[in-house]
Amino acid sequence: SAELFSTNYNVFRCDRNLQATNLSTGGGTLIAVKDLFQATLLNTDLLNDAFSLVDIVAVKIILRNSVLILYSIYRVFQKKVTPSLG
Repeated sequence: SAELFSTNYNVFRCDRNLQATNLSTGGGTLIAVKDLFQATLLNTDLLNDAFSLVDIVAVKIILRNSVLILYSIYRVFQKKVTPSLG
């Protein structure tokens, strides 16, 4: 994450579970929050375990007089293999 954002950001990420998705590379999602905001990672283990083809990260951000819950969700698309008729 350091290659994408300066040290002024807190980066919360969910890396793809390559074993569960039977994929070899790629994936994941992240939320980057400027460090002037108080941000906390929320536990999404139950969601990530229940949906192996979904990458989820959630963050609670404290604003002046309110709270913002932010989710980043990415659904993994797997290629459909069509049998050859040839």
